[in-house]
Amino acid sequence: MLNQFDAAQSNGFQRTLETHFQAFKSYLDQRLAEADAKNEKRFAEADVKMERRLSEYHRATLRWMFTFFIGTVLALLGSVITYLQIAVK
Repeated sequence: MLNQFDAAQSNGFQRTLETHFQAFKSYLDQRLAEADAKNEKRFAEADVKMERRLSEYHRATLRWMFTFFIGTVLALLGSVITYLQIAVK
């Protein structure tokens, strides 16, 4: 009789543990899904921010490249004109 009582108590305890485990598992799954959604949002915002910074950097670099290219062309053109003036005399 004592074994039957222990078995019944053990089964009840096991069912209670399983119920609590399932509740904890569903709570944990919900929290992980919320954290995942929050992280996805943060990564998307960071991606947009990084894309904007990269485009600003690209625009500034392109501007400086154009400025130095025009400066080089003007210096080269001045050198060629000076050479031709000297060579013609």
